[in-house]
Amino acid sequence: MSMRSVFFVISLTLAGPLLAAEEEEADDPLEGNVKLGYLATTGNTETSSLNTSFEARYVVGQWHHEATASAINASENKVTTAEAYEAGWKTGRDFTDRDFVFGRLNWRKDRFGGFNTQFSQTVGY
Repeated sequence: MSMRSVFFVISLTLAGPLLAAEEEEADDPLEGNVKLGYLATTGNTETSSLNTSFEARYVVGQWHHEATASAINASENKVTTAEAYEAGWKTGRDFTDRDFVFGRLNWRKDRFGGFNTQFSQTVGY
């Protein structure tokens, strides 16, 4: 079985439950999605890349909460060429259609970026 076939089978396997979830009622306060991608090639060089992300949102009344996470990894000839991770949390409360408050935390680690680790906090109205 070729790598393209494996990727296609994985894509179809993951797509079925995700498409079925979209058909559920919109009244559920919890919603989210998961993404997964993997690509590997062989020939003169061996490369692979993996990316994945997760998002969840929980809404009850005027409160809403969001959680996110992602990871990226790539290599060429068994040497890592990219590696990054990120996670975040956001909470907010709506007062009116135009007035709301929120708080957000975000963490990022990137082995190949200008900064090794970043952490940010945001509060807003």
